[in-house]
Amino acid sequence: MNLREEINRIQSMMGIITESVSLPIKLSGSYQAPKGDGDALHSFERRKSDHFGGYMLTGGPVPSNFSSRVKLDQGKGINQVLLELVKKGINPDVKSISINVNDDYSVDWEAIIDESTDGKAYVGVMSRGSSGGGADSRAQGQLSGLKSNNPKFCNWKVVLDLDITKPIKIRQYFLKYTMCNPDELPNDIEVNSGDLLKKLEEFKTWKPGEYRIPGDEKWSYKLTDDNEWVTKKNGGNYISLKSALSDNSYIQALNTLKTAKKV
Repeated sequence: MNLREEINRIQSMMGIITESVSLPIKLSGSYQAPKGDGDALHSFERRKSDHFGGYMLTGGPVPSNFSSRVKLDQGKGINQVLLELVKKGINPDVKSISINVNDDYSVDWEAIIDESTDGKAYVGVMSRGSSGGGADSRAQGQLSGLKSNNPKFCNWKVVLDLDITKPIKIRQYFLKYTMCNPDELPNDIEVNSGDLLKKLEEFKTWKPGEYRIPGDEKWSYKLTDDNEWVTKKNGGNYISLKSALSDNSYIQALNTLKTAKKV
């Protein structure tokens, strides 16, 4: 049984009803770069030096000193939504990405996410590029390293090859990818939730160890020393509920676990 099937079994066993998903999903956002700062202008995700950028892939959290310049219309980035869909048992795909870079150094972007038609689950998008003189060769030279430095990702496909000359020269590639091992999930996206943290606080006084839900003889649960829940079917291996479920489903699972009794 693969991970996705195991996730579905956990959700079904715990009585979790996942919210219906309406596809396709349109994500959009914008950001304002300082006039004349070409490096900031093509920081569609974020740059390493000060973390300024549009956060169009991860969705943030955007540092407070930049939050007034960045707008995420749905409050989420592309990779956040892809991961949420995968955790719900849907094979997602990024059908398109469009970007407008304006003369005033503002950037508007839009992405369309829908169910995959080739049977593959595209779990994320990465971007590499450059600006100014020699941008083409520098951008193209980054692609081989991008793939070799991420050996867990496969089926790389270019979603957008952005090639513009105004207000400055920018060449930027956006590539989607799958997991080489379909049973794995990417671990580079962490979606923090205030509601989830509050729910975990309810277990702060619980002692770590094994627990059972009354009436459930097939599954056992364990509260770790880090105050996280893992579960396993009798004779199986423990699976992290936090990793297996979306935040909303994890919160529902925690509500069910409030009825668990320590073994």
